[in-house]
Amino acid sequence: MKTFHLILFIIITCKSAFLCELKPPEDIRISYIGCETDMLYISWRLPDNFSKENQSILIFAKQGSKIITGKPSTNTFSYLSANSFGKGSMYENDSNALCIYNDFGEEFTVTGLKEFSTYYFTFFCVINNSEIYSPPAEYFIITLKPEPEIFIKSFFTAVKTSTSITLVWTEEVGDIKPDGYLIKSSVVGFEFISIPVDGIPENDDLYTVNVSSSSNSCTFEGLMPKTMYYFKIFPYTNSGESINYKIQGRRGSYINEFIYQTQ
Repeated sequence: MKTFHLILFIIITCKSAFLCELKPPEDIRISYIGCETDMLYISWRLPDNFSKENQSILIFAKQGSKIITGKPSTNTFSYLSANSFGKGSMYENDSNALCIYNDFGEEFTVTGLKEFSTYYFTFFCVINNSEIYSPPAEYFIITLKPEPEIFIKSFFTAVKTSTSITLVWTEEVGDIKPDGYLIKSSVVGFEFISIPVDGIPENDDLYTVNVSSSSNSCTFEGLMPKTMYYFKIFPYTNSGESINYKIQGRRGSYINEFIYQTQ
């Protein structure tokens, strides 16, 4: 499955509470998995001096705010991990941070996350069966939005000429607002307008226009005079390989199909 890699900044601190000779995992990547809103793929590179015989990687996750770190006093074996967020052991210095990984691998997938929410992660390299931790490596990421809840409220033409049509629409209010709109056209009929596929962005051309959510209009140019054009509008969230189109379901007070003729 395709993933969209997002490399985030690392913050490493070295306090007397940690063993500074130990290094946290390196080259950490947190990736979206297609358009999935409740899971993330996490990978890293083990430190050069890492020993799978007596060391592990310990990862905690927390929703909404940075994880509070402090002097480690809990034996590393006492942390039970669960890749489904909410089911692992609590971190001793922050009861809202939960253990999601305690092993010696270099990748895993965390599930059970809330859509469009900020999650903070703290990574340690630890000595097994001890209270010896590396300095923490800290990251955060915002999970993906789901597809827009509804289409649009109204749709009409503002300007028609012999070679162009300017479309204007009124955005419908919903809990999940779009990040943009894809408008597609045809001179043959609605059934000849292909439905967009989640995870595959479409480029602008004579029959396709993308606009941001800050705009409620677009112009199709280079059209043929006195010709009927068929239009469909698809709100979407996210971008790139995680783009998520609204293609069915509730449509508000208007449908998403419209017909206009050039002059």
